[in-house]
Amino acid sequence: RNFGPDGSLNRTAVVAMTQDSVRIQATGIAVSSSGLVYVSGIAEPGLPTTSNAVQKSNGGGAKAFLAVLEPKDGSFDLKYLSYLGGLGVSRAYGLAVDDTGTAYVAGETSNEEVKPIANDFRTAGANGATPAGFVVKVNPFSGGDSSLVYSRLLSNGVLAIAADGAGNVYLLQEAARGLVATPGEIGYDKTLQSGEGLLVTKVES
Repeated sequence: RNFGPDGSLNRTAVVAMTQDSVRIQATGIAVSSSGLVYVSGIAEPGLPTTSNAVQKSNGGGAKAFLAVLEPKDGSFDLKYLSYLGGLGVSRAYGLAVDDTGTAYVAGETSNEEVKPIANDFRTAGANGATPAGFVVKVNPFSGGDSSLVYSRLLSNGVLAIAADGAGNVYLLQEAARGLVATPGEIGYDKTLQSGEGLLVTKVES
């Protein structure tokens, strides 16, 4: 649904993005400066991925996905739809879009990997712990393999994400016992001694 500045309903549409037998859960939505609508979430096999997708096949189990929609004639055209996931389960919990229309999808994966991987800087979670977090940068205008700018694995699951004008991303993550913060951290203790906490991480472009 699309609402105007005064709250009036401008358009509503059902997008042909799923089949009746496919379970899908949307977890994020964002709008680019050009008016394109981005949706992220979790889906089982069977999504009608587009020809320009970086990952057309699910490979089994629930996987994260990214969709890009263009408002047109009172409805929405599907411009991009791709799975984002490895061999295990991957869940997208955060979505951000920068000024260029590049998308950033973040979440967690049970298999400690997100495929396909480009410019990755970790291969496993901290101390082998699962689930691991991930952040994926996708340029849907490139198409195919070239649309994946990077896919990076993190030690902790990601709950939310934001992007700045320079292409840097900021992640809100779960923090487990034993986490050691970087110099200059603002917390009470640089090492989390017990229980769970929250972590803010910056990933530079």
